[in-house]
Amino acid sequence: MVALRRTGVLCGFLLALWSARAAAEPELPVSAPPGSSADPLADSPPPRTTPPIPEPGPPGQASGTLGSGSPFAVRLAVDLPLTLALGVAAAASELVKSELPGPYCGLTCSSASVNGLDRLVIGQHSSAARTASDVLAGLNIGLPFGLDFIDVAATHPKDGFGGFAKDALVLAEVFAVNAGVNAVFKYAVRRPRPYVYDPDSAAVPADQRLDPDAALSFYSEHSSTSFAMATAYSYLFMKRHPGSKLVVPVWLLSEGLATATASLRVVAGKHFITDVLTGAAIGSALGVLIPYLHQRALPAGLPAFASQLRISALPTFSASGGGLLLSIE
Repeated sequence: MVALRRTGVLCGFLLALWSARAAAEPELPVSAPPGSSADPLADSPPPRTTPPIPEPGPPGQASGTLGSGSPFAVRLAVDLPLTLALGVAAAASELVKSELPGPYCGLTCSSASVNGLDRLVIGQHSSAARTASDVLAGLNIGLPFGLDFIDVAATHPKDGFGGFAKDALVLAEVFAVNAGVNAVFKYAVRRPRPYVYDPDSAAVPADQRLDPDAALSFYSEHSSTSFAMATAYSYLFMKRHPGSKLVVPVWLLSEGLATATASLRVVAGKHFITDVLTGAAIGSALGVLIPYLHQRALPAGLPAFASQLRISALPTFSASGGGLLLSIE
C-alpha cells in the first residue's frame, strides 16, 4: 500500500512538473490551413452601414430633390446679345408694320382660295375672345418668370437666386427667338387674316380689311408664344424637380392655358386653324429645344460644337415685306 502511495505521489509529482514546464514555454502560432485567413476577424462580414435618410421635400415633391438648383448653364457673352438682338428685331418689326401694304388681294379676297378646314373660321368675329386671348397671352409670358421666382424663394436651392437668373435668361431667350422666327414667317408669307375673306362687308369695314396687320395671319404669334413659354417652363420645372408628383399637373395646366389662348384666336377671327396649329408646333419645339441646349449635362461633343457657333441677326425690311437675316458660322 505504501509503495503504491509512493508511486502515486511520484506520478503526481512528474505530472505537475510537466504541466509547469508546458505552461512556461511560449505558445507557438497554429498555422492556418491553405485558403483560410489566420485572423479570425478577417472572415467576419463587414459591418452594415445605414444609408443616409434624404431630407423630405415639400408636399408633392419626391424626397431628395429639394434645392436641386437651376438645370441650365448659360454663356452671357453669347446668350445675352442673342436674346437682345432678336428682341430688338422683333420690336422693330412691330414699329414698321404700319408702313407695309395691306393684303395682296385687297377688297377682292375670295374664300374659294381657302382650304376647307380654314374656311370654317371665316365669319367668326368676337371682340371678347380677342381681348381674352390678349390677356391669356400676357399670362403665358409672365407666369413662367413669376412661378420660377416663387419656386426658388420657397425651396431655397443651393444656387439661390443666381440659378433663377439663369432660368430667367433662358426663358427670355425662348421668348425672343420665338418672336424673331414668327416675324420672319409673318413678313415673308403675308397671309390675309380670316376676316378679310368675310363676304359681309358690313361686318368688317374696308379700312380694317386693308390694314397692314390684316396681311399677317400666318402664323399665330399668340399661339407660338404661349406654347413656347408654357413648354419651356414645364420643361424647367421637370428638370428642377425630377420625380415630383407636380410635374404632370404643371405640364397639363400650362399647355391647357396655351391651348385656350390659341383657340380664342380662332374664335376671334384673327387666325385660321392652320395658323394656330403651326404656331403651337413651332412654339413647342422652341420651348423644348432651347432649354435642352442649355442643360448642364449634354451629349458628348455637343458643348464643344455649340461653343464654336457664331450667330448674328439683322432685321430686313422692304415695301413688300420684311424678315430677319440670320448668319450662322
